[in-house]
Amino acid sequence: MRWLGFAICAVVVLVLQTTLAHRLDIRGARPDWMLVLAVFFVLHARSMDALIGAWLLGAAMDVMTIENFGLLSGCYAVAVLAIYGVRDHVFRDNPLTHFALTFLSAAAVGVLTTLYRVLFIDGASLRVMPLVGGILFGAAYTAVWAPFLHHVLLKFPHLLGIRGPRRSYRPRLKRARRV
Repeated sequence: MRWLGFAICAVVVLVLQTTLAHRLDIRGARPDWMLVLAVFFVLHARSMDALIGAWLLGAAMDVMTIENFGLLSGCYAVAVLAIYGVRDHVFRDNPLTHFALTFLSAAAVGVLTTLYRVLFIDGASLRVMPLVGGILFGAAYTAVWAPFLHHVLLKFPHLLGIRGPRRSYRPRLKRARRV
């Protein structure tokens, strides 16, 4: 992974996350494009670079929130570790994979941050169904953005220092000469 390309990509997505995401709010759910970016890099970058990059993206989100520092970076790290474990067994270039892994990681981050808030901030106001519904809706809303953003990022494999999308091998048939 090329760290300059990663940094430029992270800054652009962070600016979009802080300026545009609140305008796309649907029933309290906002897309988490930084998590989509973390999932992208853990799918396509080398192992240690991907894990460090995902933690850095979570730390950047920690700086932008009022939560305790380390909450989102730890949640991002847990989510991408799970993806890292299965990335060799999935089709990395498939939009359905991008949607599913982003949905699962966004749901994991939502569950972990909600669990933290319930245990350490306001444990008395636990209503399970609205929390679960909000987490799943927010995860689905974030996951809807994943195929599009992954498609755009896969256009620049050399800039980001990742392997490009695999192309299936199709043998070329020679045409017969006309006499």
